[in-house]
Amino acid sequence: MEWSELDALADELRRTIARGSLRGRSALPGDPTRMLDPQRLARITLADIDHVRAWERSEKFPRIRPGRRCELAHAARRLLRGD
Repeated sequence: MEWSELDALADELRRTIARGSLRGRSALPGDPTRMLDPQRLARITLADIDHVRAWERSEKFPRIRPGRRCELAHAARRLLRGD
């Protein structure tokens, strides 16, 4: 997963939050707690994306495992699709 693809998903997720499109939706089936609303999950996903980017830019830490960016992209897509 390239950063450009993940950035595009993150931008779309930010626009979706700004429009309020996630408000009022019920919890997503993938949320193991069934307690978090989609808007909160979207904000957590965006924070995770920012955290992974900061971690990868740091010279003090090893690279994030290869599949992490793909997992974040999958989470963003699920939120955007609503499933």
